[in-house]
Amino acid sequence: MQDLETVFTTGTKLSVSVNAPCGYTLIEGAVVANVSNCYLKIVFPAATNPKMDHIPTGTQVSLMTETAESVFAFNGLISSHDERPFIWIKVQEQLPAMEKRRHQRISMQLPMYCSVVDGAGSMRVIYDGKKSTSDYAPADLSLSAGGFKLKTPFPVESDTMAIVVFFSPDESEWVVPVFSRAIYSHPAPASENYLTGFRFSLISSTDRRKIDTLVNTVLTTNEPRYKARKLPSCLARIRSLA
Repeated sequence: MQDLETVFTTGTKLSVSVNAPCGYTLIEGAVVANVSNCYLKIVFPAATNPKMDHIPTGTQVSLMTETAESVFAFNGLISSHDERPFIWIKVQEQLPAMEKRRHQRISMQLPMYCSVVDGAGSMRVIYDGKKSTSDYAPADLSLSAGGFKLKTPFPVESDTMAIVVFFSPDESEWVVPVFSRAIYSHPAPASENYLTGFRFSLISSTDRRKIDTLVNTVLTTNEPRYKARKLPSCLARIRSLA
């Protein structure tokens, strides 16, 4: 694992994904206050809110920060709340290096279909999205015009090709990146699934613009069709404290 002092210094901004005990993920912006061996002392807005009392020590988190050249990502555990508003995180492992992101990314629910093509040329469905009404049930995913991340029921080998269809939130329009390529797949915290990231490899400029427009619309709009999602009970209680 890369020396943390070379990646994180006081004032470094980072994104923290907090994997709540119920399996839901909270994403917060944070700032590094101190680095000590394998520990990071950070502060972020939620740290001053009572809802953090519902996130116990030992909760798994993912950390990500960008430099001019690359993106660094780490997994760790919340180790202490004792110095609120600061929180101590024990960094456990570094994830594979990633290229610097060129597109806005957002976590959202979106109707979709996704399958992968194995080495023998057979299709394995990851998410068919079908409901009894024949509509598509939204999937939890992280999406950008460069690719997407979602939970898969099995690990996906790097460079595995995938076919995916995204639908607009009201299902009035669809976008088909013809092929995507898996770039990582690792066990999802508090779950038997895997977090798998895909990069679009064959996609028309028109479809890429559609996805980029959708992501930026979600980032800036307050329309219920983009924001509404059913939270698990533990997160509903936390949100009520905000």
